[in-house]
Amino acid sequence: MVLAANNHPTARPNNSGGGSEFFRCHDEHGQAHFGDSMPAECVGLDTEVLSARGNVVRMIDGTKSLEDKAARKSADDAEKKAKTDAELRDHMLIDTYLSVADIERLRDQRVDLVKGQLTIDEQTLVAILDRQTNALNQVQHFRPYSTAANARSMPDNLVADMVSLANSIRITEERIAAKRTEMQDLQAKFTSDVLRFKELKGLK
Repeated sequence: MVLAANNHPTARPNNSGGGSEFFRCHDEHGQAHFGDSMPAECVGLDTEVLSARGNVVRMIDGTKSLEDKAARKSADDAEKKAKTDAELRDHMLIDTYLSVADIERLRDQRVDLVKGQLTIDEQTLVAILDRQTNALNQVQHFRPYSTAANARSMPDNLVADMVSLANSIRITEERIAAKRTEMQDLQAKFTSDVLRFKELKGLK
């Protein structure tokens, strides 16, 4: 049996079926819904489970409460992880390095490695752009770029080369951008490591 009430502060269940508890919730309009089984109006809402005496036995969380709890748990987990990561990082700094010079030496090695890769990619891009320039010069001799009466249609292999060169340029430029970002990230990471190492060692 399900009942709805606006002004009843309490309600008694129908115990004719031997039920020992009933359900109560309030919808978005403040209207109370009661029943000796979960009222349809209470689905997804915070619902109180009451004893035959009208005492709250337990709560059934609604959708919003569950979402709020999940958000709080996620935030707590993220905070715990950040704390654990920070502690691990501190241990790594102390266990790995003996001095600031050690950190700076590793930083220079890592940065130089990325710089070398970046230089190769930049040289590759220059070479591809030169090839593209040559291909564009060839294209001018074919229709529709050439206005000569005897101009022929562009050969399929030249069209394929143009497409391939454009793809190679895009990929190489993306790789160069990624390497530059990696260098910036490395610099930032090692700068942070040096500052934290000094804090842990009490250095200035």
